[in-house]
Amino acid sequence: LQNILVQLTEKDPRRAVTLALDELKKGRGQAANLMAGVMEAWVSTDPKSALEWCRQQPKGTLSGQTLQQMVQGLAWNEPKTAMAIAQLMPDGEHGNNAIASVISQLAQTDAPSALEYIESLPKGRRRDAANAAYLQGLATTDPEAAVRKAFASEIQEIATITKRKADAKTQTDKEKLTGV
Repeated sequence: LQNILVQLTEKDPRRAVTLALDELKKGRGQAANLMAGVMEAWVSTDPKSALEWCRQQPKGTLSGQTLQQMVQGLAWNEPKTAMAIAQLMPDGEHGNNAIASVISQLAQTDAPSALEYIESLPKGRRRDAANAAYLQGLATTDPEAAVRKAFASEIQEIATITKRKADAKTQTDKEKLTGV
């Protein structure tokens, strides 16, 4: 069925996606893989239309697992489209994993772009996962740079914690002096 739908995607991607969605709604075994395969095929032939279609779907139409698989499949050949789709995903395991897979791939082929994406993310779990993925990806092509980046991040974190503690102590000392 997947081969048939992938072939249909070349001629009528919206029809192929509709049929794959029907399989998803029926809860059939490998429907998530089927949907991911159809979406990957669509993105490879017309990434802009596929991305626009994803943006138009109501929340919950595509499962996190389906989107994550799709993003992972796209990460090597269409990293910008993969990132755009991943950023549509809500925070959580699948969304964070999707972004991490793109960041890991980009770190291996275009580290500056990977860092740009990471810096565009708000602080939190998603950004933390992206940073970890960046280091993993970078380690495959430039282990020394990955170690330097990891140490720099650790030193920055230690400096931030130390500053917070010093600021808190200063505030406590001021309160003791003023009696407030």
